[in-house]
Amino acid sequence: VTPNMPQVIWANGVIASAAVGIVVDIITGWTKTFPNVIYLQYDGNSNTLMPHKRIEYMDLSANCPHYPIENVGDPMFKKNIIYF
Repeated sequence: VTPNMPQVIWANGVIASAAVGIVVDIITGWTKTFPNVIYLQYDGNSNTLMPHKRIEYMDLSANCPHYPIENVGDPMFKKNIIYF
């Protein structure tokens, strides 16, 4: 590692930590807010994580053609056991 070269490990830590926080919130309902879309941007120069500016141009009322709302339900987790 050259000291004069920028390092990205701390930025990866910020992004990973935010992702874990989002997953915990989705699974547990911790913040009791349920946004339709989670689309964030990270600015490493100012060390900020905020909603992406493109989200204001998204049509959040449109239904997703790839995954219809009637297919949405409670999360289901199952343990896969692989025997060798």
